[in-house]
Amino acid sequence: MITLELTRPKATTTNEVDAVLVPGTIVETDTSSEESFFIPINFGGQDPASFTVANCTTTISTTVRSVNNFTSAGVQAGDVVTGTGIPASTTVLSVAGDGLSLELSQGATAVGTVTLTFDPPSFTVADATTTDTNTTVTTTNNFATAGVRVGDVVTGTGIPASTTVASIAGDGLSLELSQAANASGTVTLTFDTPSFTVDDSETTNTGTKVTSTNNFTTAGVEAGVPVSGTGIAPSTTVASIAGDGLSLELSQAATASGTNTLTFDPTALINPPLFTVADCTTVNGGTAVTTTNNFHDAGVKVGDPVTGTGIQASTTVVSVATDGLSLELSQPANAAGTVALSFDPPAISQATVYALKVTHAKLANSFSMNVALYTYDGSLANTPGTAENASQTITLAPVTGSAQVDMDAFLTNLRIPRTA
Repeated sequence: MITLELTRPKATTTNEVDAVLVPGTIVETDTSSEESFFIPINFGGQDPASFTVANCTTTISTTVRSVNNFTSAGVQAGDVVTGTGIPASTTVLSVAGDGLSLELSQGATAVGTVTLTFDPPSFTVADATTTDTNTTVTTTNNFATAGVRVGDVVTGTGIPASTTVASIAGDGLSLELSQAANASGTVTLTFDTPSFTVDDSETTNTGTKVTSTNNFTTAGVEAGVPVSGTGIAPSTTVASIAGDGLSLELSQAATASGTNTLTFDPTALINPPLFTVADCTTVNGGTAVTTTNNFHDAGVKVGDPVTGTGIQASTTVVSVATDGLSLELSQPANAAGTVALSFDPPAISQATVYALKVTHAKLANSFSMNVALYTYDGSLANTPGTAENASQTITLAPVTGSAQVDMDAFLTNLRIPRTA
């Protein structure tokens, strides 16, 4: 909750201000027309510091799906996987029972439908008994249980080059080679399954959700705040926060899974980025600039530094027309033309004075109020409010004549968004 410092603002030049709230103000209306006034606010003169939230768990997606069947294709846990979007040294952790999806040991780095290559690792089976000039090999172990597959390349003492597994007995205790052994003995054989591909494999790198045993809302996390920490990609911000405050969505997928302490830096909320407005027409020697776009909609404000062709150094915006189609510069342009101009809003300090615009109206027995946050520059003219408007409707008992509301009580628990 932010404490309101209710003081009289500077003289305003806008006609929509009907009154200024001071302590003990009673709002009264007896018409259905809307009336407005501004409340100056002091945020305490302190810029927000970065802060951390512990026990934040990020999760990246390791699931790959296919319209084909991974089990039928021969994919097994432990197979090395390669392909577009697959990090190096990735293996198959598990294959779903229906064979239509599998889990990777690492999350994919890209989203797409691609062909993946699976390369089962080679392995050995001990106590394999060969017979010279015979294709049958027996074992006291179990070839099937060990993972031997038809087509596996077989190497070892008594096994000719390029020999493969032709078939495996139902009980797994013997197999047939593609070539007869050239020696008799009980040895250890190595089996190497050739790599194979599965097409139409759908990879995803989604993983924008972060959960915590703490509460992001209570900690002060807000949408738009930059996030950093283990598993967080550069330039990531908070996209949204769940209603219960126990999870949030990132602007881009996490790069790793794990539970770590994340850092949130709200200073970016008060440092607006540079932006451009196209089709700005300047006049050589004149301070007026017109546009087929709308300066208000673009976010241009009085005091913004302006740069571009025909604009002198250190030029700022002096005023913006009510319709947003023109503005006045602090210095005349030195060239005529229709160009794109850049506007660089200055960083807003928390020491800046803000104001609440309160719009109220009485309709029958309902007294409605809507509150929006503004940056207070002494005029407030044509300054757009925040998109996060807080509103409240108060229903009164049947009355005749005017309606009265104690504004101190109305604003006691109002939460004011930080973004202007």
